[in-house]
Amino acid sequence: MIFFKNFLLAILCTVFILLSCNTKKEQDFRFSVYMKKEKPVTVLKVLKNDFLSVKIYSNSHTEIEDLVNDKKWETWSVAIQDKSEVEIGEVWLRTGRSLTHQYPGHFYGRQEGDNIRFTLTGRQGLIIGTFLLDIQLEDSWLVYKILKIDESIPSLVYPPPIISDDIVIPKGVGEIIRSGYAAKRTTADAAMYGAMYPRTIYPFYTRLNMRFIGGLKEDAGWIGIFDEGYEDMCGFFANSTGTPMHIRTLGKWKHAYTYRMKFVEGDYVDLAKIYRQWMIDQGQFVTLDEKIKLNPDVKCFLGGRAFWINLAFPSRRKSTAEDFMLRGDYPNDNGEPLEIRFTYRDLSAMIDRLKGLGLKKGMVKIGGWINGGYDNSHQDVWPPEPELGSIDELKTLLSSEPPLLVSLHDNNQDMYAHTASFPKGINRNADGDLLTGGVWRGGQAYILNSRHSLHYAERNWEQIRTLGPKAMFVDIITAMQLYQSFEPGDELTKHQDRLAKEELMKFYKDQGIVFGSEEAADFGIPYIDWFENRHKRVQGTSIPLWPLVFHDAVFNMRYGGVSSVEGHPGWLEDMLWGYLPHFIISPDWDQEELFQSLDHVDAWHEKIGLAEMTDHKFLDDELKVEMTSFSTGDKIICNFSENPFDYNGMIIEAKNYLILE
Repeated sequence: MIFFKNFLLAILCTVFILLSCNTKKEQDFRFSVYMKKEKPVTVLKVLKNDFLSVKIYSNSHTEIEDLVNDKKWETWSVAIQDKSEVEIGEVWLRTGRSLTHQYPGHFYGRQEGDNIRFTLTGRQGLIIGTFLLDIQLEDSWLVYKILKIDESIPSLVYPPPIISDDIVIPKGVGEIIRSGYAAKRTTADAAMYGAMYPRTIYPFYTRLNMRFIGGLKEDAGWIGIFDEGYEDMCGFFANSTGTPMHIRTLGKWKHAYTYRMKFVEGDYVDLAKIYRQWMIDQGQFVTLDEKIKLNPDVKCFLGGRAFWINLAFPSRRKSTAEDFMLRGDYPNDNGEPLEIRFTYRDLSAMIDRLKGLGLKKGMVKIGGWINGGYDNSHQDVWPPEPELGSIDELKTLLSSEPPLLVSLHDNNQDMYAHTASFPKGINRNADGDLLTGGVWRGGQAYILNSRHSLHYAERNWEQIRTLGPKAMFVDIITAMQLYQSFEPGDELTKHQDRLAKEELMKFYKDQGIVFGSEEAADFGIPYIDWFENRHKRVQGTSIPLWPLVFHDAVFNMRYGGVSSVEGHPGWLEDMLWGYLPHFIISPDWDQEELFQSLDHVDAWHEKIGLAEMTDHKFLDDELKVEMTSFSTGDKIICNFSENPFDYNGMIIEAKNYLILE
């Protein structure tokens, strides 16, 4: 009997081992299929109309002739691919990518009806999978539409980038990556490695604030607009190239992706104007003049100044300190003391002080009014923090009339674990975990499904509206990347997230208030009256793409930017871009002298604040002298250099400006 049991066990073990070996062989075969031989390169498709002539080869190399402007372009036959799915449920996408986590992707194509099926291969010809491409001409547009992607491809960078001298990126105020930056290094090896290693993914909207990228070569340029399915696309940049990256929806390839390209004679200004017209054609461009007609209070920004004043902060929680190994003495999680910077009476006195210094118009935004102080109790913000004063005192502050308004700050994206509503409505990652956000004064934040953001906003508004606010600033709606949620029965795609965020903005706008949010993003243009952002000038790299497209559609300001000094006054950047001054006010604020010296900034903004920015130029070889032009006919030259600049016999002193009317 014992012998029989041992014999049976031996048989079972043998079968298990054989099955395991077969499974391993299947896995090895499935993940180790290589191209057997190099495929000959042939012409797969030729497209031609009155605008473009395009020839697509079987290795995806593409030759493009701009017939209108007599310019020729070509793409690489290689596109760098990421080994990962990329979207892994992080609040901020890991934008920097490593050479070791990527590979050069090669393509082998064949006709499939009117479309092309490309096989994507990796190193040594390893077959990754296939995808189906429809490529067509629509008047002056070259349109790529990826119809279907194999699930074996975790993410896809396509089309191969166009060979260009410079790359144009709508990040911050706007950026240009100029060719030859690596060649300036001291050795050939350093130049090569400096060019090879920087690889970056920029998603919407944390990094890219408009749905396009572009490139320049001599006196010509191209623009690529992310169209259908753009919410699941990113811009991928490596070695002075830029092209789209496609990522999955809820872990699967579920829809088509459309990317359209146009070719022009001109520079980044012309690319910005193409995008501006495209937004107008899409019905997504609303001017400030139109917004002022709907709500005249919006005009308080024109020639005005903006302020952010936080009233109170919660002390750091003991549990947060322990979780993040922060040294020091911290109170218990319950009953911790507030750090009060301004009571309502203090704030009223500060506003009177600003008026005494000459403040006539603008917006004062107050944060930290919610129970527990700034970032403490989202989404259960009511009642207002009682230690700051009475509700009647808060109502009195908010009753301020134009041209000087007072706004409340709120946040409908973050939620904290100690609030009563937690965790209802939090996004879920594929593994079921809650989507974590940043760690702020309230502790670890979690990111809301935007459908639930709208629910909390509607619920809270029933109480907030009793305060009578004429303006609301709702944080991070337009600042964050688009999210997804895997929660069964409450799934959220990035497309749905964008639509829900638009519904959230529309809800606030429908309340008849002046409405603002953080950072600049094109999908907020129909609803947002003012953006507070972190736009910053970097010599030779910054180009004003955002104001070239949207200057006359939304008021812009930079967090404390008017007072930032890095060799030049911060207000000089504001004047160049047509932004209004912004101050961050604390109890020890001591910028009276600066504050009283800005009448020229107000006057300039009063003049061009509603106008389209029509042009931008660098006037010197060192890219330290810049000129912007506006539809009013006014121009401003800003000299950021250390020396005077002669413009047609007119001297512009260092760190100064000249207005041309």
